[in-house]
Amino acid sequence: MVPPPSMDESYDAPPARLASPRWMMILWGTGLAVVIFLAGLSSGMLLERSSHDESVRLDGSWRELADVIHFLERDSYYRPDDAEDAAVWRDGLEQQAIEALLEASGDEYAAFMPPREAAAASARLTGEYEGIGVTIGENHNGDVEVQSVMLDSPAEEADVRVGDVVGAVEGTPIPEGDTELASTLLKGEAGSDVSIDFLRPNAPAYHVTLTRATISTGEKTVAYLYLPEESLAIVQVSLFALTTTDELDAALDQVNKDGAERLVLDLRGNPGGWVSEAQKVVGRFVPDDAGPALLEDTWPADEQMVELDIDGDGAPQFTGDLIVLVDSGTASAAEIVASALQHYDRATVVGQPTFGKGSVQRVYEFESGESLRLTIAEWFAPGGQRLQGVGVDPDVLLNVDTEISELIPDLAAVFAGDWTDPTAG
Repeated sequence: MVPPPSMDESYDAPPARLASPRWMMILWGTGLAVVIFLAGLSSGMLLERSSHDESVRLDGSWRELADVIHFLERDSYYRPDDAEDAAVWRDGLEQQAIEALLEASGDEYAAFMPPREAAAASARLTGEYEGIGVTIGENHNGDVEVQSVMLDSPAEEADVRVGDVVGAVEGTPIPEGDTELASTLLKGEAGSDVSIDFLRPNAPAYHVTLTRATISTGEKTVAYLYLPEESLAIVQVSLFALTTTDELDAALDQVNKDGAERLVLDLRGNPGGWVSEAQKVVGRFVPDDAGPALLEDTWPADEQMVELDIDGDGAPQFTGDLIVLVDSGTASAAEIVASALQHYDRATVVGQPTFGKGSVQRVYEFESGESLRLTIAEWFAPGGQRLQGVGVDPDVLLNVDTEISELIPDLAAVFAGDWTDPTAG
């Protein structure tokens, strides 16, 4: 089974930051360097968990890996002589070695992402990033140019315009087509300064120093629709980002103002996201003291599971009739919500069996911009049912691969308790 595109965006905790750059660069040396770094990485994995023995056991194979690297660099017939070519050669060795290591681990969700992809994934889940407020891309000449400028951003205030070419950042020239380098250099901690040389068509080149700020991506994860003739509200949640609960609260406030008696929570195609947001969403419909929102298993050899609480911040916000709409693209944190609402008999789950991603990925961010993702636990439904590879079985099987408007008659029948499967028997 192939995960949907965003399936690896399922995190249980904020990223762990690693001060060291790429791990393979530390391997360019003695076996002792390997031991020191891997010990640091292993302890980083345990920043918020201690279910494993925290001692690090490394056998001779790791020293052999360091020796192989040493001999490649010293003796390989194919090692480049030019310094720049040698750096590219080492980068290739590093990337392929990391990818092979992750593939051999048996973790299908493990990934090592370059800076641009890592930043994009992080921005999507947090709803914001730190930078100057532009999007960049390659133009028809191969130059890296500004393609949009966000309102009220440092870039807009400095009169940066669409079509401006990024010539250099912090004195580093931007080669043709190298949007990854430009993006990495432009982003940085809010409050820090960045100097940029722009080239503007039919105008002199100009230099500007901007102070980076926290920029909202503007991506909304909750949509709302009310059908007064049905007294039915439909709330679609497309992703569990850090902004999702606030958006859902606003939608539920509108549900109550509209006086809707019935609600459809549409999780079709939702690939997951932050488990903390899933806990809060469950709490918008189920009391905090009902039980756990989910169970988490941090190590197969340890039969104990951790209970993760419902986080409703008080009484549920909607107490009327509830349907949760799911399909084969409903995954991860979305499956947590569906399984919990089903377990506590709070909702009727309608649709198709869900994807079945119950694994937890932790993100490790490197100063050089890359990120490493590893599976560090599995999630289970509150009743102990496994989600990984299994998913959530709907209470009512229904073909939901259509527009919501076409599903209203069937959903109304489910709410009324008189829906029958036309394909049954």
